[in-house]
Amino acid sequence: MVPRLRETSTIVKIALVIWILSAVFTMVLLNKIDGIVHGDLYEYGLQFSFGWATSYWALLRLAFVCLAAPSVLSVIVLASDFLKKDSGHRPVSASQVKPNSGLAETHKENNMVINCPKCGKMFYKPLSMLDFSTGKAKLVSVCPYCSNILGRSDEKIPDNIQILEPEKKEADR
Repeated sequence: MVPRLRETSTIVKIALVIWILSAVFTMVLLNKIDGIVHGDLYEYGLQFSFGWATSYWALLRLAFVCLAAPSVLSVIVLASDFLKKDSGHRPVSASQVKPNSGLAETHKENNMVINCPKCGKMFYKPLSMLDFSTGKAKLVSVCPYCSNILGRSDEKIPDNIQILEPEKKEADR
């Protein structure tokens, strides 16, 4: 199973950045070595020959490719991770979630994320509780973090609830 980019841990991101920096530093050092071979060593009597130069150039270019390919892939992974912070999940206002609307049961299938207006935390499923403040028990949806009441069962469900399509699996692509 391929991990999602938004679930990439911080240590993996740090490792990718360190890999990119060390690859760039190594490429700079290889250029310095190439400058020594093609500059300074001729002053000490190095005789140019296609015999050694061809294999030297091939190995130098191979070293650059071996450093550049994983570095480019690391940059792509990091860039896509930063560009896709929410990974297709759009927050839904907490006032848009009503109990018994069927949304709480299908939250993960529809990739719905709720944003609590009081604490600002995001979650998939609100808690359902009974509210006795009016004397008669009413079912309410509450934030699982701060217990802020998000919606009551007697309120009308708004038409602007944002529900996304489920993400496509790798086989569908």
